[in-house]
Amino acid sequence: MKYDIIYNNKSSVKSPYALRIVLPTKPDNEEEIKKWLIDTFGKFGYIYKVIDSGFFYAEIYLKHEGDATAFELKWGGTLQEPTEE
Repeated sequence: MKYDIIYNNKSSVKSPYALRIVLPTKPDNEEEIKKWLIDTFGKFGYIYKVIDSGFFYAEIYLKHEGDATAFELKWGGTLQEPTEE
């Protein structure tokens, strides 16, 4: 499943979270993703918010723009279980 990364703080309204990742549908490995988020960013380093609006399933807010790199390195361009090569 592809996801979108949207960078915040591009306007005059500043957020403590530099970016959000929009999940279009519920990932099969959602619990593993949540565990990785807490292990990587700590309890207060992210927000995982399920909205299930019909347009998308959830949003993940991260505090630093570089956090997107860590997320992409772990999950690639999709939210599938990384394969061992």
